Order: sequence, then structure tokens, then C-alpha cells
Amino acid sequence: MKNLRKVFAVVITLSMILSTVAFAAVFSDVTDSAAYAEAIELGAALNMFTGYEDGSFKPDGDITRAEFAAIIVRMLGQEAQSSGAAGATKFADVPSTHWAAGYINIVTNLGIVNGYGDGNYGPEDNVTYEQAVKMCVVALGYEPAAGGNYPVGYLTIAQQRGVTTNVRGTSGVAINRGQVAQMAFNSLDVPLMTQTGFGTYIEYVVNDGTGNTTRKTLLSENLDIVKVKAMVEKTFDLSSSKKDSLVQVEVINAYRSIYGEANEKFEEGRSISIDAGKTNLKSFVGYNVIAYISYNEASDDDPVALYVRKDIAAADEITIAASDIEEVVSKSTPNHFEISYMASKDARAPERITVDAN
Repeated sequence: MKNLRKVFAVVITLSMILSTVAFAAVFSDVTDSAAYAEAIELGAALNMFTGYEDGSFKPDGDITRAEFAAIIVRMLGQEAQSSGAAGATKFADVPSTHWAAGYINIVTNLGIVNGYGDGNYGPEDNVTYEQAVKMCVVALGYEPAAGGNYPVGYLTIAQQRGVTTNVRGTSGVAINRGQVAQMAFNSLDVPLMTQTGFGTYIEYVVNDGTGNTTRKTLLSENLDIVKVKAMVEKTFDLSSSKKDSLVQVEVINAYRSIYGEANEKFEEGRSISIDAGKTNLKSFVGYNVIAYISYNEASDDDPVALYVRKDIAAADEITIAASDIEEVVSKSTPNHFEISYMASKDARAPERITVDAN
């Protein structure tokens, strides 16, 4: 084992496990290397938005205020309520028959939008960067922190909380579909701000897992989705049509509880079965992946993968210092080994990769 450790310490060639693997793009005009690609693909997987009949997404295309209201409602997990909320609105330019009437009523009732102040909403107007930022910030509960200072207060909170990370937008300019996808993607994993007091004792807390708080996000609280980093260990060859999509993974980190108590189902180091669903999870055996998983604690059903991406960049070779290697163990697959190593001096837990020794 010592000799094996020394061999791995020089250069690890991941000829099969980490070689570049190409998968079919979700949209014809969104390649894996495109800006906002992950955000667009995850948003589509979560049914927050769709593409066009020709198979494209048109990331540079415009998006209207009505369309953005629909996205906010879906981020909040209230799509099912939109049909019941349809009907008369408070805006003169949004008739009860408008396709987005239900969505606009929901975001209005939640105080996320107020319209233009002249009795109109502007459903067909293109949503601008600062308008989109304001809606996301309020949807996340940060209206008190923004102090009603539009747009500066909302832009400041959005920057501080990561809502606008990697979003190349400009105030006063219409935001495009790719930018909206990235903003929605960022917002899903931002800690929610909630009210903890009432009456004369109103207080607000950011649920980021520090202090006495539990980490809460739109993913965990509104959509019942757990974001997991895991090693895909194996697939199953089962006769049952209900189980042939199962994949076994070893949990490395459950981001839903990265600061708080871990959900027992997703404890670090635990091997669990996941239904691959419509994803290509079964193609990632031997890879570290980031997976977004639908999980209901009250159900006995297996967690279902909604979106999966490879965690380690597609590269053929990485170098690990001998002093950084924690452990090398044999895997059940012949000639495969798992290496646990510290990726940096500040790392709190080791990374794991599987290597084909052939």
C-alpha cells in the first residue's frame, strides 16, 4: 500500500474516469461550455422555464415581466397554485384572461411586485436588470434589509448574498434569458431571511446555519430538493422495471445542511440508492458529481435525481502531493481505487476520486 501511495502521489492519470465525456445538450444553442449553461439546464430540469419548439433556448433573447413573474412563482414552489389564482388582477393592463394572471396575482399578493404605480403592470414589457433583482431579493425575504431603497438597496443585498454572481447585467437595461437563468440559479441556494418576532418585537434572521439557525433555502424549504456532492459507485442490474434506474452513490456533502445538522439520509460517507430519473446519472460511475435530488422525508420512495453534473473539471490529469493523500482503498470494481486527499491547506474534509489503475 505504501508503494501504491507513492505511485499515486506523483501524477494520477485518470484515463477512463476523468476523461472528457460529452453528453447531449439540453438545448441546441446551449453548449456545456456556454455561459449560464448549468443554470439554464438546471432551471429546465426544475421546470422553471422551457425552451422553444425548435429545441433552442435563445439565451440572448428577451424576457417579459409576465414571464419573470411565472419564474418567481415556480422558484417559490407555487406553480400548482397559479391556476387557482388566475382571474381578475389589480392591474388595468392584465385582464383576467391573460395567461400570466395567476402568476401576477401571486407575486402581487406576496408583495414581490407593485406594478408601475399608475395602475399598470406592463406584462409584455421586457424586465430590466434592477427589476429582476428586486423581485428575487424580496422573494428571498430580504425586503427589510433592502430598506425599500430602490434600486440601490436591492442591488446591494443581491450582490452581498450572491444573487447576481456571474450575472452580467446593467441597471436600466433589459435582462436576457441567460442572465435570468443565472440569477434564478443563484437565488435557489441563498439562505432565506425570515421574521422571528411579532408586534413590537419584530426581528429578522438570516437562516444560514450559523448561531442558532438552520440553513434554509428555496431548494430545501420550497422545492424539497437536496443538493448533494457524491461519488457514483455503481448501477444495479435488476429485473424489476421499477428499480432498474437505481444508482448507488456515496455522499460526500449534502449542501442543504452544509452549516446545520445533516439529514440522516445524506450523512457524509453514507452509501444510498438514488433513482436516476430522467438524468444521465448512470453514466457517471466513478465520478464525483453534484446532484439535485427530489426528496420527501415523509415518503418511503427513493430520492430522485433531477439534474446531475460532473464535479471535477473534464481533465485527463491531476497532481496530488504525497502529503495530501489521506487514504487509498480498493473498490469493488476490478483495478479501481478510491483516493481520499486534501484539495487545499484550508480544506475541512478530503476530496475523493476513483482511479482506473489499468
